Amino acid sequence: MQEIFIFFNIKNIDTFIFYIGNSLIKLSSCISLNPVAVTTNTVCVGLSINFSVSTTGTTTPTYSWSGPNTFTANIQNPSIATSSSLNSGVYTVTVTNGSCIETATAQVNVTICTGVNSNLEDNLSSVIVYPNPSSSILNIKTGEPLQEISIYNTLGALVQTEKTNTFSVEQLPAGIYILQIKTEKGTSTVRFIKE
Repeated sequence: MQEIFIFFNIKNIDTFIFYIGNSLIKLSSCISLNPVAVTTNTVCVGLSINFSVSTTGTTTPTYSWSGPNTFTANIQNPSIATSSSLNSGVYTVTVTNGSCIETATAQVNVTICTGVNSNLEDNLSSVIVYPNPSSSILNIKTGEPLQEISIYNTLGALVQTEKTNTFSVEQLPAGIYILQIKTEKGTSTVRFIKE
């Protein structure tokens, strides 16, 4: 008859260690949380990227996110306030619950958007930017009162803000820019070319 000795690891109550004969046996009480990472797959340059992870069960795990452009976060639902093309790629969240470690991934593509965002209400669908291209003055025509215009370069950096429908762009270097036009009805994203 073989004797069984059971030793409990006091430091980690999720793991039980015991010997059967000369064999060391470790049992873990790991409960799978089945994490699912979620984000918007395609994001316009200059807009925010919001991440979330859902899990099954009733425990409270810890979260560790990592991704392109040295992105890290230790909360369940992090975000990047202003995206750039450097934020494109695969994001990984590691969910830790005691001795259980699981991962989930989400793909993000940050792109230069042209035209009007199709999620806007009908009043914003008539945004007109003229002349486009322009070397000096830019005019914005909307169906709603303008709140703010943010101008981003192709790297996602905010380079100018305006609160009027007509403004100078003379100080901007030649290139492609993204206009984020905010009104009470929503936000429109339009491409603009500076000559």
